[in-house]
Amino acid sequence: MELRPKALAVYEAVLDLLDGGADLNSITVSEIAERAGIGKGTAYEYFSSKEDMVASAIMFEINRLTGELEEIIGQEETFEKKIYGIFGRMALYSQEYQSFSGLIRLIRHSFDLGKAVCQEVESRKDEIQGPQRVLTELYQAAVQEKLVEREPPRTIGIMTLIARFFMYMMYLEKKKEIHDVQDQEMRRYLYQGILSDLRFST
Repeated sequence: MELRPKALAVYEAVLDLLDGGADLNSITVSEIAERAGIGKGTAYEYFSSKEDMVASAIMFEINRLTGELEEIIGQEETFEKKIYGIFGRMALYSQEYQSFSGLIRLIRHSFDLGKAVCQEVESRKDEIQGPQRVLTELYQAAVQEKLVEREPPRTIGIMTLIARFFMYMMYLEKKKEIHDVQDQEMRRYLYQGILSDLRFST
């Protein structure tokens, strides 16, 4: 279904406020609507509450980004190129924002926005399927290329990918403060770590 322009404007307004360091616990629907260029009443035609607006914006952005990652996975032929392609997109994504890695910010704020927003996100978690698909497709690619000596349990394989991508997100967030390792070196280290972790044995 095509996203309605005014709903998209609300998503972008929430994400802009998030990027600018706003405390989304204290801002109002009126402020979000003003940033979106619509009236407060119009905002309520699309969303039931501020929590609905924030949760919807977070889910929209996560799904948008993971859609791009799925395209990378589909275009690249090897597991290595898929991983490096994702690293590249993550780096570009972090540059689109002023102060933090975009993904780190979304993850942190989804837990810092209070109980109401967390409950809203949890009640609609089925709407966020992209990350799981990306991780599953990557895991399957590694298995198909026989990059592991023994196929690890799927949960271990996926948790390995999560851990390494999260490490790269942390690196991107602190990149300006890090002087003893360059980006390409970090990517090589993390890729080799993924391969090492997937050589699962008992």
